[in-house]
Amino acid sequence: MFQMQDTYYSKRMEIALNEHDQILLAMRAGNIDVAADCLTRHIQHAKEGVLADIFLEGKEL
Repeated sequence: MFQMQDTYYSKRMEIALNEHDQILLAMRAGNIDVAADCLTRHIQHAKEGVLADIFLEGKEL
């Protein structure tokens, strides 16, 4: 559900795709700690986006 909503916010989707790339590149390079840090940031950004959608819906940013 939230991934579908994100597609309406092109900047958010672009950020998420870049974060996915960073995670995968770090994993392929064997940099597990870097990949874990990237994944943590990605999850935090996704959480912030979901909360903004829920609590700021219909309000101007």
